[in-house]
Amino acid sequence: TSTLQLENGTTLEVTLIDVSLSGASLQTDIRPAIGSDVLLGKLRGRVMRHHEKGIGVEFLDIQEPEALRRHFM
Repeated sequence: TSTLQLENGTTLEVTLIDVSLSGASLQTDIRPAIGSDVLLGKLRGRVMRHHEKGIGVEFLDIQEPEALRRHFM
């Protein structure tokens, strides 16, 4: 699990389905608008899509593999 902070400051707990260098798929009942900026943990991202289990977030900064391991492993 990780925390997701929405543009309005609301913070919620989400389940990570998949994480890559470019983004993450999150399981959540909340569906922020596509294009919304979010924080996944301390990583800046943007909601790019909705799917049956939640949302897809694209990271706004280039991520190094080691940085992702520190955040999510």
